[in-house]
Amino acid sequence: MSLQSTFLQLVKLDADFSLSLGRIYVTAGDDKNRVFGDMWHLDVATLEWTRCSPSGEFEPRTAQASAVVDSVLYVFGGADSNKYFNDLLRFDFTNLSWGLVATTGDIPSARVYSRMVSLKNKLYVYGGTDSGHEEQQLDDVYCLDLSMYKYEMINNADMC
Repeated sequence: MSLQSTFLQLVKLDADFSLSLGRIYVTAGDDKNRVFGDMWHLDVATLEWTRCSPSGEFEPRTAQASAVVDSVLYVFGGADSNKYFNDLLRFDFTNLSWGLVATTGDIPSARVYSRMVSLKNKLYVYGGTDSGHEEQQLDDVYCLDLSMYKYEMINNADMC
């Protein structure tokens, strides 16, 4: 498929964009009418789009947060048409498979529009909006230690 025609099919709101192994991955999102659970990648060398067919389960969602650590994409939260999520999923770029990560500790509330970054084998989840406060932005930070998959809520004052 041509770059332009495929890109027009991929125009989505609140999708994730990730870079790994010379490819840009587009994950989930919505078009105001439907929520998607699909994944595409653009080969940056050839500029060709390919629809991925990963193994494992990935529930359609939009407005999720994500970060890449080594060859793994982590996806947190998001929502579908009926509910908000606070699960953590991992996508392994080497074997193209999804898996649900069992986490412990101070697990963040289900939310959309949060942000996630990685630093030294840890993921940090910041803010967003949860289902109980759709008009109010959250101002919380959670740290997930990837060696134990344990969340810890961080006091914002301790971050400076």
